[in-house]
Amino acid sequence: MIINSLLIKENETYITEDDIDFSLYEFDKNHIKSINNCHVKCEINKYQDLLVCKCYIKCDVIGVCIYTLEDVDIPLNFSDTLTFSDDPEDETNLYEKEIKFSIDDYVLTLILDKVPVKIKKSGASIVKSGDGYRVLSEEEYLKEKENNKNPVWDSLDDLDL
Repeated sequence: MIINSLLIKENETYITEDDIDFSLYEFDKNHIKSINNCHVKCEINKYQDLLVCKCYIKCDVIGVCIYTLEDVDIPLNFSDTLTFSDDPEDETNLYEKEIKFSIDDYVLTLILDKVPVKIKKSGASIVKSGDGYRVLSEEEYLKEKENNKNPVWDSLDDLDL
């Protein structure tokens, strides 16, 4: 989605909306597989050297369940504000020196902020054991490790260096 700051007049609200295609972006396949059907509506206001974009974002995120590794559909519908400045010294706002610029990466950042770090499919639970493995708590592991000492290495404890 391209924003042209020359089209925006001061103290007037400029509205634009478009679909953003994130199919070419590479995501972490263990967390997010894709972002589909992303529609963004922006209400943009200009105040002197600032552009304030109120973004309404609606999209479908395909994530990965932390327990089953199956796909989980996460519908998102939210709004957030992006504030742009053309002053490189301004540390409180996003810096954009161009008159025409894309907000796709900024929208992607807003979407990724809304996706939970741990995605859990409804009804999924952690597997306790399976073929060739078992799940232990940290306490169980430390207790088991303490009981299973290797006698070959015990003789090294007796050496006086």
